[in-house]
Amino acid sequence: MDSLSAVSGASYEDLAGLLNPEQLRAATTIDGPLLILAGAGSGKTRVLVHRAAHILHEGRAQPWELFLVTFTNKAAKEMRERLEKLIGPEVRSAWIGTFHALCARMLRQEGYRLGYNSSFTIYDSDDSKRLVKKIMGEMEFDSSNYALSPPQIISAIDRAKNKGLTPEAYKDQLSHFATPAERAAVGVYFRYREALRRANAMDFGDLLLITVELMKHHAEARQRFAERFRYVMVDEFQDTNQVQYEVLRQLVSVHKNLAVVGDDDQSIYRWRGAEVSNILGFSKAHAKATVVKLEQNYRSTANIITAANAVIRQNSKRHDKTLFTDSEAGAPVGLAMFDYSDAEARFIVGFIQERVAHGEDPTSFAILYRQNAQSRAFEEQLMRHRVPYVLIGGTGFYDRREVKDILAYLRLTANPRSRADFERIINVPSRKIGATTLARLRSAAEATGAEGAELLALSDETLSQHGLKGAVVKRLRQVRGLLEDLRTFAQDAEASQVAAEAISLTDYEAYLDKSDPNSAEDRRANVQELVSSISEHEKVLGGPAFDPGDPSGDDGGFGLAGAKTPLQAFLDQASLTSGGEEGEVTEGVNLLTLHSAKGLEFPIVFMVGMEENTFPSRRVIESDDREAIEEERRLCYVGVTRAMKEIHLSAARVRRIYGQDEARPPSRFLAELPPSVVANMPLTVAQLNGAQAMGMGLQAVSAPAVRAENRGSDRIEYDRPMARHGPPDAQAGPSEHPQVGEQVHHNLFGVGLVIARDAPGSSGRLTIQFGDEQKRVISKYVEKTG
Repeated sequence: MDSLSAVSGASYEDLAGLLNPEQLRAATTIDGPLLILAGAGSGKTRVLVHRAAHILHEGRAQPWELFLVTFTNKAAKEMRERLEKLIGPEVRSAWIGTFHALCARMLRQEGYRLGYNSSFTIYDSDDSKRLVKKIMGEMEFDSSNYALSPPQIISAIDRAKNKGLTPEAYKDQLSHFATPAERAAVGVYFRYREALRRANAMDFGDLLLITVELMKHHAEARQRFAERFRYVMVDEFQDTNQVQYEVLRQLVSVHKNLAVVGDDDQSIYRWRGAEVSNILGFSKAHAKATVVKLEQNYRSTANIITAANAVIRQNSKRHDKTLFTDSEAGAPVGLAMFDYSDAEARFIVGFIQERVAHGEDPTSFAILYRQNAQSRAFEEQLMRHRVPYVLIGGTGFYDRREVKDILAYLRLTANPRSRADFERIINVPSRKIGATTLARLRSAAEATGAEGAELLALSDETLSQHGLKGAVVKRLRQVRGLLEDLRTFAQDAEASQVAAEAISLTDYEAYLDKSDPNSAEDRRANVQELVSSISEHEKVLGGPAFDPGDPSGDDGGFGLAGAKTPLQAFLDQASLTSGGEEGEVTEGVNLLTLHSAKGLEFPIVFMVGMEENTFPSRRVIESDDREAIEEERRLCYVGVTRAMKEIHLSAARVRRIYGQDEARPPSRFLAELPPSVVANMPLTVAQLNGAQAMGMGLQAVSAPAVRAENRGSDRIEYDRPMARHGPPDAQAGPSEHPQVGEQVHHNLFGVGLVIARDAPGSSGRLTIQFGDEQKRVISKYVEKTG
């Protein structure tokens, strides 16, 4: 075999000058199984590229005998480009790509053995949904049963494929505890597989599963690839699932040279089928494996690394490793507690605005959150303060499908003639009112002059004249009844209550579960956040923004656009907020979920919503699943290690869920931080001077001190751990405004007892018991009687 000895920078001597000792060991360990435990920011891509170059330099393989797997096309492109710079154009014959791309390439060559020709089609998710829906129709599934919707069935089939289960194997392993969807998926899976085969097609899951079948049942095909690829290398190995691991096992069955790079502490895709056990059990599965730990971090300051190590150390299932850095200590980890979640967004955006005004680049900042719904408050504040921002891996809050659906119901309640909103929701949730029915309704509209929801009130005769009768008319009348109930409710209810009622009447959350179970949790959170945002808007709005005694007769109306009702005022705000200004912003403050942040880095990071039931999430806490909690902790570790220079963690004592306040204790992860590296989040002079104007109030507190006995426990208590930023009323002594338990007088309702308050100050809303009934009243419209 000819050596590519001309490869620049690939000899041992060259590498010794480029890499640290452990990186050098990883790059120059060539034969046999190799596990490279690469901590965050430890230069793993650099090691992989130089390892491949070193193998070629030493003449151990030709480029076409290398098989390098990444998890994204972007990562594959970067690796190929870096290798080409080191090696030259010869690298183009190496196989470098994602699992799906490389398996498809193998199947193009050998798939004929299983009855596929080389021109097979790869179905995307939409193609798969259409085919499964067609099959379920043929099998006469009850479309009204949310538990047996096409997305539920597809999800069950995908999980089976991730585990390497054919239809036969899936049927055999089905347990007594299987869900209705998992049981129903058995028959669909058989038909779906056969339909794909007849169409000479595969979906993404098939690309891997059929590759495994090919290698297990056709020794000639396995031998061809296993003999060809002398060295197999895998990046992000902690994210592999069972079927991907099986592909690798088959590929290295001849030469046994499997090198995997990953970090079990960054395994955060369990919900997508990733098996952290693949990396945790690698040494056991490969008895002679060499293990190299890359523990030197080149990204973050020492304080950030110390904080990250302290958190992840609480996990029980992990390889023993500790990040370290030669960097300076840097700024302490900033901590802040806010009384309310809206104060959290106002303060953090004010903090960023102040830094940007003094010359910081907006792109240096990143705001990380557990769920997409949390972006809403920050988007609004950033727009209000004209700070540019960009959503990474997400859609603007008011542009999200589920938010637009509920807003359409609200707009239709305020304006029944809105055609666009009517057409958006007429079949959402699904009511079997399709395009043909909608076209006939449009025809009726042209003939009668009716618009939007008014069409639902047309006579049976008119509807019949346009081809609508029987069951279709009955469904249209049901929608009419729902909208009329909502309109009646809206006459004397607050806007947030109208939104909650729309969600309830339409059973919208169940619809989300049915339409896309994989994203349902995040979408439900967006719906909840919409109701909460309306509630917050009502709180700020207070009452009518006019003086009834104004001789001009101009009542002013609500909000900036002069709406006549609180509901319309909020709808105006939502439209104005989502409309955009002066072109699209392509860069600025980065807003993204913690999952989207993996693999990225930012000079200054804010991790927000650090409370129980937010992070870790309520679903994880209620599941009582220790592995799920450990994955949430890994997600926290990923977030902290994104920061290069500064990290600030914040939490709110109260979050608004469906417009109702819910107290939330600080996240258990905060209790795991060492007090030696944390401090109150720093405040600039301008922020201190402007705190009252921002309606937040500040109170000086001592340095953070977490009670040691609470570390690692499920219940967290603090001895003043964080700077507390909240409304002045929440921190001062006796308040001039009515508090819970106090007696008040209202000019219309008389004397009552305050039983709840949703926010401090004169614009806060009180729930007051007046005799046998409760009323919600703005604080400034009552007086204390004592």
